[in-house]
Amino acid sequence: GDVVVDLARDLQSKDGEKEIDLLVTIDSFGFNNDIIPENVVNNINFIGGSDVLFNDGGNMAKNPELTKVENVLVDDVAHEDLPDEWDLQERVISEIYKLL
Repeated sequence: GDVVVDLARDLQSKDGEKEIDLLVTIDSFGFNNDIIPENVVNNINFIGGSDVLFNDGGNMAKNPELTKVENVLVDDVAHEDLPDEWDLQERVISEIYKLL
């Protein structure tokens, strides 16, 4: 999650703003990645519900008028197990299809 938020920031600042329709973060836990930049239209952030150590809180939009942020708590799943969750994968694929 940290890397894609940094990439979104880079795309905002390089040669004019590059819009990102969907940014999916999976339990990102860095201290500088909670604020989603204005060039992101939608951010879905999946948070593991069983690992309190890795959870520093949900994401928020720098500008809520431009960016919709949805924080989804996945109960009883540890941080490192989130990418293997079928429900999470199906949700991401569904959101991608909506954009196509």
